[in-house]
Amino acid sequence: MKNKQMKSKHNYPINDPISYDLPTLESLKKQYVGLAEVNQNAQIKENGIFLILRSASLDNIHKGMKYGLWTSTPKSNQKIDNLFKSNDNVYLLYTVVGSKSFQAVAKLQSGFRTESFKYWDEPLKWFGSFEIKCLYLGELKQKTLDEKQQADLGQIVLTDQTDCTEINSNLGKFVIQCFKDLLAEPDYKNPFVHQFPNMDSREQAIKDSRTEDFEQQFEQQQKIFEKSPFEYKNQYRKQQQLRQMQKYADQMMYMNAYNNQYYQQQYFYPPNYQQQYQYPYQPQPFYQQQRQYRKRDNRDRQQD
Repeated sequence: MKNKQMKSKHNYPINDPISYDLPTLESLKKQYVGLAEVNQNAQIKENGIFLILRSASLDNIHKGMKYGLWTSTPKSNQKIDNLFKSNDNVYLLYTVVGSKSFQAVAKLQSGFRTESFKYWDEPLKWFGSFEIKCLYLGELKQKTLDEKQQADLGQIVLTDQTDCTEINSNLGKFVIQCFKDLLAEPDYKNPFVHQFPNMDSREQAIKDSRTEDFEQQFEQQQKIFEKSPFEYKNQYRKQQQLRQMQKYADQMMYMNAYNNQYYQQQYFYPPNYQQQYQYPYQPQPFYQQQRQYRKRDNRDRQQD
């Protein structure tokens, strides 16, 4: 449970402690061009397409909204690109995995490009990008959606949908309207906006940690990616996973060898006091002790 909480906190640090003056939305709009029109009364087109995008961390959504770009897996990128070619009005609803809430709404501004962003949380994993425009930032919880969701819209847990899931226009407009109602509340404190300095500091730490070796590896993978963007397979990450799997397999092989040697020991009688407490002491498994006791009892009965 502790590890699960730590992992959840790392992926979704929207309630981290704040040790600075709270930033205002107006200051963020002046500081970042990508947030110039955020949390305004955006007009949603009638023929719009609505997609649910899932992110592994809140910091990735922070970077995407701030710089006005996004990317996903090659398969999802191809799907989004085809949808944009058929309809210019594609709206993206962002949720962090396991958060049970939406954090942002954006509109797609371009088709897929081969230009890549280097400083996502996961190194050498995401390539290419779409240009997006951030429309809304906040924390819209699934509980709020369940309370307001009408019967004709269906009882769908929207935040649990898979990445790049397309939903009907009524559901998409419903989510955006809930964002508008939430941000219009006079006493609403936007946790996403308040966490911007924390996420900025973590982004700077990532930039400082990327070495020259990372730059070389990034350029190599970028060249491979540009040849076939929608069929790209990250060989570097695949090699890393194979190394981790091999390391795990070696550990399991060692443990199995140790256990086999340990459990094959045969004791016909319980060890005496000196054997039991001598260093190092290796206790016998419970079932072996019971078997020894039964053999001793049977032998005593035969002698009687």
